[in-house]
Amino acid sequence: MIYDVDRECKTVIKKIKAICNAKGIKPNELAKRSNIATSTISYILNGKTQPQIYTLLQLCNALDITMEELFSKTKSENNLNKKARRNTALGEEFEADDLQISEMLVESLSQIQLTDDEMKLVMCYRYFPDEKKELLKTYTDMLQQYREIEDASMMKESGSI
Repeated sequence: MIYDVDRECKTVIKKIKAICNAKGIKPNELAKRSNIATSTISYILNGKTQPQIYTLLQLCNALDITMEELFSKTKSENNLNKKARRNTALGEEFEADDLQISEMLVESLSQIQLTDDEMKLVMCYRYFPDEKKELLKTYTDMLQQYREIEDASMMKESGSI
């Protein structure tokens, strides 16, 4: 079996929800934009029905995305299937053309459960222009450094150092 249809459908629905959240689109507005009944949108978003291709095309138009974007994996998942070198958790490197390892990593990445806020951040980031992505990276690096300084300060105060 190539696809686990139920899981793939849930993934697509989750992605539609995340894109709507990132773009501030409520279900009733999505229904208007896509010319799909509000009840149908509700059934789709609540996982009570699976959308057909025609419906997915309408939703993509309404969300201003391509079908490829809707079905694409994240860059990190896609990079695992290329010949790019990646670091494992132990700092060792492997060639991503080792198909079995690559497939296991892609599977584990797809199992990561993100909160709605995390998914919103990821989807916002995905649609940022490159210069805004760089600014966000700089800001998160600064926050990480600040947290490390706070942690060291707390350890020093508690006498752990």
